[in-house]
Amino acid sequence: MRWDCCVQPTADTSKTAKPTANNRCDLFMDDFSFVSRTQSRFDAAILDSWGSINIYRRASAHNAGHARELFYRSGSGACPPEAACQPENNLMIGQTMSDYRILEKLGGWMASSTKPRPQTAPRAPRVPLPQCLKSQGEGHKVPLLGVPSPLLKPRTIHLPGICVSLLMIVTLAAPALEGRIVAIGDVHGDLTDFASILRHTGLINDKSNWIGGGTVLVQVGDVVDRGPKSRECLNLLMALERQARRQKGKVIALLGNHEVMAMMGDLRYVSPEDYRGFVTEQSEKVREEAYQDYLDFASHHSPARAAVPADQMAREKWLLEHPLGFFERRDAFSPQGVYGHWLREHDAVVEIGDVLYVHGGLNPNTPFGDIQKLNQEIRSELAAFDSLWQSLSKKKVIWRYMRIEEALRQAEVEWKAVQADGQVAPELKNDLQKFLGFSAWFVNSPDSPLWYRGLALEPEETLKAGVDAMLERLKIGYIVCGHTVQPDFEVNHRFGNRVWLIDTGMVFGGRASALEIRNGAFTPDYTDKQPQTSLPATGSATSPVDSNRYTGGPQQ
Repeated sequence: MRWDCCVQPTADTSKTAKPTANNRCDLFMDDFSFVSRTQSRFDAAILDSWGSINIYRRASAHNAGHARELFYRSGSGACPPEAACQPENNLMIGQTMSDYRILEKLGGWMASSTKPRPQTAPRAPRVPLPQCLKSQGEGHKVPLLGVPSPLLKPRTIHLPGICVSLLMIVTLAAPALEGRIVAIGDVHGDLTDFASILRHTGLINDKSNWIGGGTVLVQVGDVVDRGPKSRECLNLLMALERQARRQKGKVIALLGNHEVMAMMGDLRYVSPEDYRGFVTEQSEKVREEAYQDYLDFASHHSPARAAVPADQMAREKWLLEHPLGFFERRDAFSPQGVYGHWLREHDAVVEIGDVLYVHGGLNPNTPFGDIQKLNQEIRSELAAFDSLWQSLSKKKVIWRYMRIEEALRQAEVEWKAVQADGQVAPELKNDLQKFLGFSAWFVNSPDSPLWYRGLALEPEETLKAGVDAMLERLKIGYIVCGHTVQPDFEVNHRFGNRVWLIDTGMVFGGRASALEIRNGAFTPDYTDKQPQTSLPATGSATSPVDSNRYTGGPQQ
């Protein structure tokens, strides 16, 4: 195939540079770990308004016979200087087969003499590009994306003999406009709806990999419980947190009340399907070992002795209360468990720009310092709970796999025994007192950020003055929260568009939804209807990219 390099029309407008037998032009995509880097030097790329990428490369002399045409683009405009087309400084375009497979994964295609061009629907006129390359025969292009893409950042590069305004490739993910935030409410183990809204908003592909570029995803908690696939939802969220970071994006997973319940052994809302998600080939053995451990614990404690399964019927009852997967799930949410360790590194409240994200809400009538202090208090209580649980388990006061309500009953009986015996160690007495006050802890309070429902349920006239004063004190404009399923399963706003409620009832028969915040606009989005933009009543939502105000959340 012959390659023509366009030059300025001041002299010879048909200068041609043909590739030698050893020429090879490699497509080099920076910031993609799965694309092998090549020895060829990446020089420039221009992205048109439809997402087609024009690659300009210096020719290199290695791997004979592997140069293939990727595409060229003709249009009006000036050409690069004539020096660009000299043999020693030749600009070419091309690709290797490995690069082509990456393009295929991104939904692109390559037209060449060996691969027919697919039929495409008529499209609107594109933004003209410089007439930089010509080839014999029909033009070829690779449409990677079907919408205008902000994936490339404008930059001017000065090369020997070339001064080109161009766009540098920073990623080949889905479009992610600067400052774009996508907030998603309660998931509750509904993997189907969760993945569906992530795909719908352009954050993941069909293989559930992050393609959101620099987008910030905020999930406001309650990923677990009620539904069948808590484990899979957490796995997806954890994977996206890692993947987004590589594309300069961010995934912020906030704690909801159900994450805290899972860590503290409150298992009232765990479904049978959820337990089955933790079953392994060793689950029968794990349960039998746990049963023997419980018998040993109960035999030493008179309060628990009555609960010892003394016959087959009692044993069957105990096994029914502890289905396969029960102990694996408890371990997974422990401080050393894969999910428990990860969740304990996360916060309950995060502030991005002038928007605050929280699971339940903030009670304007509850005094608190600032966002950092709220998160610190919740983390402190989680750590205190873990310490008490470990201490009481080691002292054989409670069994480590007890549900929280069982442990509290056991501790009450032990406390009565302690009061009757004046010879009890002060440390044990202190631990029991703290543990028995568990229900009054801030993390369990109906006024805590994890549980508060007032912003969703209280009359606006009752709270408006307090909400306005709280927002002013915190210097924020808006609050986005979940926790309370909304009527008609739609994202709602209250208090003059300053409070947004985004729990639309996944797993409750509702719908998958997200709230996009970009350029001062709040846009509810659903998988089953067209999004409609709602502008904030006053001010605008600050871009997280431009703002220095980033409070709470894992700083990764």
